[in-house]
Amino acid sequence: MGRALFKAGSADPKQIKENLYDRVLKSDPNNREALLATGELALAKRDFKLAGRTFTRAIGVYPEDADLLYGLAKAYAESDPPQMEEPLHTAMFSNPDHVPSLLLQAHNQADAEQYEAANGILKAIFKINPHHSESWALQAAIHTVQNKTEEAKAARDSGLKFWKTNPLVDHEIGKKLSSKYLFKEGAFHQRLALGFDKEYVAAKTQLAQDLLRLGQDEEGWKLAEEAHEADGYDVTTYNLLTL
Repeated sequence: MGRALFKAGSADPKQIKENLYDRVLKSDPNNREALLATGELALAKRDFKLAGRTFTRAIGVYPEDADLLYGLAKAYAESDPPQMEEPLHTAMFSNPDHVPSLLLQAHNQADAEQYEAANGILKAIFKINPHHSESWALQAAIHTVQNKTEEAKAARDSGLKFWKTNPLVDHEIGKKLSSKYLFKEGAFHQRLALGFDKEYVAAKTQLAQDLLRLGQDEEGWKLAEEAHEADGYDVTTYNLLTL
């Protein structure tokens, strides 16, 4: 229920945590679903300290759970990369076909500019799930970085095949491009995402950062304030506005 409310944007994330997940964990401290949902919510809001604590606690109870191990690896990937390898490798050992863990590996390879290795991992993902939108987004970003325009378009189209207006696809493409210092191109994709959903907070947050890096301060700060007003729990916009 909490995940559905969060995805629909119909409830405040902090209220979801306190009124749903915390209540479950108070009566059942080892409840796997509540621990997983709490960790996922913290990751989505970029509260990596809370995510790390939650997943570490959960793994103490469920040491071979690939979803929980991936969650810890993801938290470390954003906050303490050297610590990421152990939980990620354990997740892959527990479930070699665990798509989120494979995708995180592909991102790591792309970040290191090991694009052939990243493409190889993405091919493995598409054998498991040929319609995985986030993986197609990474594929599109890699092609864009390599100036393969037609291939990038085809990958983006594949990511949008079953949901033509899914803002996540362009958001993920743009986010990866911005991580490669392609802020103009990244901003373009965030605008596409907001064209699909003008209230998509993740795209607003990333676009705000891109515009500030591009020197477009007025619009950048305006978007940052809008994103923070829509979701005060998000750590990125809070930190941005309190610099």
